[in-house]
Amino acid sequence: MSLFEFTFALSAVILGLALTQVAASLHKLLLAGKQVRWALEPVLLTLIVVLVIVSVWVGAWDESDRTLVTLNQILIQTAMYMALYFGAASALPEPRGEEPLDLHAYYDRTRLLTFGALITSMTLFKVY
Repeated sequence: MSLFEFTFALSAVILGLALTQVAASLHKLLLAGKQVRWALEPVLLTLIVVLVIVSVWVGAWDESDRTLVTLNQILIQTAMYMALYFGAASALPEPRGEEPLDLHAYYDRTRLLTFGALITSMTLFKVY
């Protein structure tokens, strides 16, 4: 097993879970049907989060020839992927019970967390 395969496995798990979180939330919202009042902002934000995750995943292949890695690099890499996960997890709500859900109100409540997670992730990418 190469160093890249070893470190990429952790990245793949975290980013895969982030995509799964988005897919599961979207699935639950679609199943909720008319209980959900849709809004453009959280949908576009979710699309941006998915595009960032996929581009980060593809960009990780640039490090396939790396032969040395430090614990600090792995910790920073894990933190930036976890920040992306937080962004993905907060982009869309999960419906609870039969109560109506307003996506615009949810977006207003959580956009600081979502954008903060994305900004944190991008800042850690610069550090890494």
